[in-house]
Amino acid sequence: MPPSYVQTIMLVDDDKDALNCLRELLVARGYAVAEARDGEQALDYLRHNPRPCLILLDLMMPRMNGWEFLTHKAQDDKLAAVPVVITSGTEENVPTHVAAIRKPWNIANLLDLVRKYSLPAP
Repeated sequence: MPPSYVQTIMLVDDDKDALNCLRELLVARGYAVAEARDGEQALDYLRHNPRPCLILLDLMMPRMNGWEFLTHKAQDDKLAAVPVVITSGTEENVPTHVAAIRKPWNIANLLDLVRKYSLPAP
């Protein structure tokens, strides 16, 4: 039986093609999607909207990169518990306390991580 609610996954990436690809993949599997082009935009969204079940985060972005976003997120008690999966093309300085999948993504592995880290139904 399908859930009576839709889980939202937040995509944080400055690459328009990556956002489009992830959005289509996740919407086709029944998720709602929120998007941000950098960490600053993501924090603003998170502070003014319902909490997503998961954040898929690129590291290399303008204005506020993924590393800075993680620092700010961790300092906000309301956001700290939201799970994050890094979806970046870089392996440099990837935080070890966060799950990660390297671009280009293996779709099956990416979806496994989404299922693993999405929050269960309330």
